[in-house]
Parts: sequence; structure tokens; C-alpha cells
Amino acid sequence: MKAAALMGILGLATASSQRPAALPSQASPEPEWSVADTVTVTAPSPRLWKLVRGASTVWVLGEIEPMPKGLAWNSAPLARVIQGADRVLLPPEGYGGVFEALRALARSHLPRGATLDAALPPALDGSYRATLARLGRDPSTSRHDKPAWAALFLEIDFVRSRGVDMAEPFRTVSRIARDKHVKVGRVASYKAGGVLDELVGLPEDQSEAALAEATTGVNFGLDHVAAAGRAWAVGDLKTVRANLSPAETPLVVFLHTPTGRRIGDRSTDDTTEALRSALGAPGVTVAVLRLAALVQKGGALDRLRAQGVAVTEPPL
Repeated sequence: MKAAALMGILGLATASSQRPAALPSQASPEPEWSVADTVTVTAPSPRLWKLVRGASTVWVLGEIEPMPKGLAWNSAPLARVIQGADRVLLPPEGYGGVFEALRALARSHLPRGATLDAALPPALDGSYRATLARLGRDPSTSRHDKPAWAALFLEIDFVRSRGVDMAEPFRTVSRIARDKHVKVGRVASYKAGGVLDELVGLPEDQSEAALAEATTGVNFGLDHVAAAGRAWAVGDLKTVRANLSPAETPLVVFLHTPTGRRIGDRSTDDTTEALRSALGAPGVTVAVLRLAALVQKGGALDRLRAQGVAVTEPPL
């Protein structure tokens, strides 16, 4: 069961391996939504960034992860830009092999006779158990797991919980593109199976730190996912910012591994290059990128501005 859950969730590793900065407190002036070459907004909707260089335009939808399940959002403005687009780009993704997952699973246990509750500092054990209770999970399923492995499955349980949806907005974006016969591709794909081996090999202090951070992040997510999603759906970036987890990612545990950090750095480079390449050819591209990573200091937009790209941001 755990191996199946790992394979189902590992694709999140890449997109979630960036630790972006918080959204800025200052934004560019309101875009001129009414002019002919932009989008006319008829109802509250998620915000779009507009990047222009010469005869090329890239519209960027900033997404948040995870989303509350069943969230209704106005996709009409996005559908209009996809209608005239040449391509749609989705964020980087990771993938791993089943044998890598099984190998890591075989090394995920504490030494024989040791238990997680006895190995953890009392305060961390208490907060971890309280978080498991909020998720409705039996602590015995991780009784013999190393702390970092328990952290991974705590985060997996969160992103698979009843109130959370990891498929949106990608599902809607892909459906719209398919209906309008616009091709969809990924910024990049990375082999990410190595993060699991590194995770189970973390030293004790780093393994406990991963569990502590995952516990904090999951609790914050349980408290704030619904508010963040509702605000995202109506373009209220100020409220979105107030409800983004300090971890900024649903799978923060991977940031504790060298491979996870390298993938995070590389995904920023590859995202910048994909947008720069799209802006180098006439036409329109639509990109879906993680909202917090989109505006991080030194991130893709900062780099493109430095290269002379005109970036129009929506207001907070």
C-alpha cells in the first residue's frame, strides 16, 4: 500500500521542491483588461500575468497547491486566452521508478525494536500524533518508521485527504486546451527517485527536523487551504498570501534532500528558459506556474525582466 502511494505522489516532488519567497507587498498597476489584446474580465477569476516581448505574448496563471476539493472557479478568462494560444505549458514534474520506491521502503524502518514514539522528543511526538488525529490516521501505521519517512507519509495523507485536490487547476486547464485543440506540454520532467533513498538516509537530527517541518506545514494547510483556494478563485492575492503555508509546498520533506534541492534550483532555471523560449517565437503561450514560485525574488519573472521582457502583474 505504501509503495503504491509513493508512486502516486512522486510526481509532485519536482513542482514542490522549490521553496519560493512570499508574495510581494507591492504590485504593478492594474492591467488594462479592457483593451483588445488582453482579456476582458466579466466576473471574479484567478489572476493572470502577462509577459510580452516583440510579437510574442505569454499569459501565466499562478496556481496554488493544494486546492480545496470541489472549488468552483471562473475559467472563462483563461479559456479565452487558451483559445488563441499556440501551446499550454504546465509546471515541471518529477517521476520515479517502482524499484527505487521499494528499495527506499525497505530501508525506511528504525532499528529492530525501536519505535517512533520513543525515538522522538516528547513535544514533537505529541504534535505529530495530534496531526495524525486531525487526518484520521492510526499512529500504528508508522510506529516503526524513521522520522523523515513518517513525515513523507504525513504529507501524503494530507494531499490525499478528503478536503484537498491536487489535480486542479491542471485538470481544467488540460480539458480546455484539449477542447480547443491546443497542445499541452511540461516545462520539464525530472527523474526524482533518488530523493527517497536520500530521505531514508538522513541523519537523525535532520530526519526529526523534516518531521517537525512537515507537522507544522500540514497543520497550517488543514487550517488555511479552504481560505487560500477561495481567495485564489476570485483573484484576491492579498488573502491568498495570508493563507499560504510557511512551507510554501505540500511536500516540504523533499527539500531536506540534496536531490530535492537540486531539482528545485534546476526547475527555476528550466522554467525561465521555457518562458524565454516561448517569448522568442511569435504567437501566444499560456503557462500554469506555482504562484509563490512565480514571484519569488530571483525567480523566473525577475530574470525575464532583467532580459527586457515587459511583465504586467495583477494587483494584490
